[in-house]
Amino acid sequence: MAETTSKIDKVAKLINRKTGATMERIQAVTGWQPHCIRAAISGLRKRGTTVTLNSKPNGGTFYKASGGVVP
Repeated sequence: MAETTSKIDKVAKLINRKTGATMERIQAVTGWQPHCIRAAISGLRKRGTTVTLNSKPNGGTFYKASGGVVP
């Protein structure tokens, strides 16, 4: 049987990339609305993951996990 990846695991993987992930990218992957994404990121923070919201030079923002994601 193939293992399934939960949406929260997908969010964790996206924000743990070197470039992080924008809200739009996370929405495209999960199908979630912005408030659900913010709640998921809050849950990751409660588990011990350090997540920052960073600005891009073009004015956009992205989420980035620093120090890895806590399982």
